Amino acid sequence: MSSSSIENLNNEEDKKFITQIRSHPKFVETKLDHSSSQTIKSVTDFDLLRWVYAYKGDFDLAILKFIRHLRIRKIIGLDFIENLNGSSGLDEMAEEYAPMEILGPVNDSDGRILLLERSGRFNLEQMVKSIRYSSFMLNRFRLMERIMKEIRLSEERTGKRQSAILLLDLDGMYFHTGLISFITGPYRIMWGTLVEQYPSFLSAIVCINCTPAMRTLWNACTPFLGDEYRQKVYLLGQENDWREKLPLLELSIPLEAFPRDYGGEREFKIREPKPYQTPILELSPKDLLELEELKIPAEM
Repeated sequence: MSSSSIENLNNEEDKKFITQIRSHPKFVETKLDHSSSQTIKSVTDFDLLRWVYAYKGDFDLAILKFIRHLRIRKIIGLDFIENLNGSSGLDEMAEEYAPMEILGPVNDSDGRILLLERSGRFNLEQMVKSIRYSSFMLNRFRLMERIMKEIRLSEERTGKRQSAILLLDLDGMYFHTGLISFITGPYRIMWGTLVEQYPSFLSAIVCINCTPAMRTLWNACTPFLGDEYRQKVYLLGQENDWREKLPLLELSIPLEAFPRDYGGEREFKIREPKPYQTPILELSPKDLLELEELKIPAEM
């Protein structure tokens, strides 16, 4: 029996929730395409609890959202997203210009998964001008599937519902034309989509190296997170400030869990974000021969 099954849930209320979900008529009727690698049986009880808690115990709404998620999985092909690449429309270069590190569990006794994104070092100004959002979103969906895989593995090891903690390092971020419209526009839509499709996967978002200006900007764009996540955001100042305040948070994240680059003890090679390069359209000699010249009269 899987350690993420109902028999291993310690909370009686959680067991009751799972029984109610799995016996709900709409859940029982739900079937996935046979070509999919995922089946209803492979959805763990911890997965279902994430949906229940995200919608505050509203089972009808949680199940409707869950069923919608299954349809989206099929449309996008999330069960096979590791097979996608640049030719499939997925932005492979995002791993270089906008990397997010999956650091792993906090420690041997704490199964929460630490994530690190050095957003402040991203070439946001160029990304604003040139990024292909549909391709970038596919990259982020693949990233989410990888994060959820780590969370489920941790749940298998610990027998407890786990989550991820996102560390956002804003060091180096500066105001420029289009930054606010980017964060409150495409960035907002991206995170709004991800937190809807992967509810309750984050237990905290810890922003470090926040300047006063960045705090103001962040506060302006947090509405897209919803009530559930807004209460989980922690804005910490620059180096001395965040290192002093981190132990005081109720999150119980020891500094030792951080990579050595941040004063911790974790051995981890952090990727340095590379400059964003606008993709070059590559045409074969055959394609070039098939191009047609189009002349448009000036008076049109």
